[in-house]
Amino acid sequence: GNGATDLDLWGKYYWNLGNDRTEVTAGAILTVPTGDDSVGLGFDAFALKGFGALRWRLNAVILTGTIGLQFNEDGRTLNSPPLEGETAFSAAAGVIAPWSDSFAFVGELTWEGNRFKGLDDASQLLGGLNLRLSDRSLLRPSLAIGLQDGAPDWQIQVGYTYTF
Repeated sequence: GNGATDLDLWGKYYWNLGNDRTEVTAGAILTVPTGDDSVGLGFDAFALKGFGALRWRLNAVILTGTIGLQFNEDGRTLNSPPLEGETAFSAAAGVIAPWSDSFAFVGELTWEGNRFKGLDDASQLLGGLNLRLSDRSLLRPSLAIGLQDGAPDWQIQVGYTYTF
């Protein structure tokens, strides 16, 4: 199907480790089942994920790494029999290449274990942009290409961040 999938709401807190090069982040993501599961745009299930991330600034780029653990409610998709929710581990590695203070290129390779019993793992390659709208807000449009059967073939993602 085509259209909006489940909605991810997230929050995070980051610590600067006393230098300008290293940041550590911890946070949570709540997945709200807003997508149309009858056409494969969602899983009709809430999920809660905790994650930790590390950023390391080099002269020209910022390297990123993330690990997470996601707890998934039972769900369904494509009029399937009920899906049994699993606890899924995830990992990602990426790069942010700043072009200016308000514009950066983003690349990320992600892997996520199966969220539901009997489904495949999912890995994706993502490319996008970070567009700083103000000192406190950021817009990230991106395109992700699925690398395993458990991931969508392709996906357009749009994220908005506002810092407090």
